[in-house]
Amino acid sequence: MDARLTMRIYAPSGVRQIGPLRASIERHDDSDGAGNDRGCPPMTTPLWAGNWRAAVVAIHEKVLKKWRPWSDEDRRFLALALAGEVGELANLVKKDWRGDAGNRGKLIREELADVRIYLELLAIAHDVDLDEACLAKVYELQRRWPEAAGVADRALREEEGQ
Repeated sequence: MDARLTMRIYAPSGVRQIGPLRASIERHDDSDGAGNDRGCPPMTTPLWAGNWRAAVVAIHEKVLKKWRPWSDEDRRFLALALAGEVGELANLVKKDWRGDAGNRGKLIREELADVRIYLELLAIAHDVDLDEACLAKVYELQRRWPEAAGVADRALREEEGQ
């Protein structure tokens, strides 16, 4: 059996629609045991492997049919989609907190990825570079709480063994 890295995009005609923009990378056997291809195209090293943001942008632009990507309508959709994904994540955390049976680690990981993807898409739609915005926020937090001003630098130096 040959296990290959593949990308499967869940869409209405696919496995099941989980959301308009759920993509996952899976390791699986490409056949059903009888040597039959299961319809997942094998990919050795995807071109987008080093840039997941470009991949989700391309997917978003391709699957969007009801309105123009990055339009006001799209921004509203992305904000609501983000809120929905955060709600799904919160529900999983709630179930863990109250002690419901089950291991939700994989599901939480998937929901966190969904949240990050929609957050990145929403930032792109509003022309916001999240890395720059987060860096600016760290400076703001250090200004607001001067007693914490050097904490991040010290932690990084300790981590690097300096």
